[in-house]
Amino acid sequence: LPAGELKQLEQDAIHKAKSVNNLRQISHAFMFFEQDHGYLPSVTTKLPGAKHPVSWRVAILKYLDEDLYHQYKLDEPWYSNHNKKLIGKMPSFYLHPSRPKRTSNTCYVTLVGECTATENGETPLTDSDAARTILVTEANTDIPWTKPEDALVGDEPTLPTLRFHHDGWNVVFVDGSSH
Repeated sequence: LPAGELKQLEQDAIHKAKSVNNLRQISHAFMFFEQDHGYLPSVTTKLPGAKHPVSWRVAILKYLDEDLYHQYKLDEPWYSNHNKKLIGKMPSFYLHPSRPKRTSNTCYVTLVGECTATENGETPLTDSDAARTILVTEANTDIPWTKPEDALVGDEPTLPTLRFHHDGWNVVFVDGSSH
């Protein structure tokens, strides 16, 4: 292989490994949330005491970056003047390693719909086949990380087509395994 191609393959492998690490952190936070609340967070999660639903990325932030979590105003929508200021503070574990550091769009989404890990909200962990159900996947999106939006799937769930790697993308399953 030419040196340029070899370097690109090495860089891609590094990005994949870092992304898998991000996905593992995210899946652990999902499990902590489920232990505390009895269900998995979803695209529009209702937190106790919150006036507006939040994205799962905000809901699990408590377990990944408690300081940033406490900066988010749960009594305001994600697009309020205050909460919009936090978009620019996207944590590194929501950023794909191959993306520019200055972006505030997430690259990790859940699949939304019937027969998905979080279905349409408040799904207990026991309601899924943990080793075969995708919890979170990579997706090249333009979704601000605090926005309660993810990848909608139909009757036949499919992975998002916008991906980071030429040979596929990383996913983490409900049981915490990643592929």
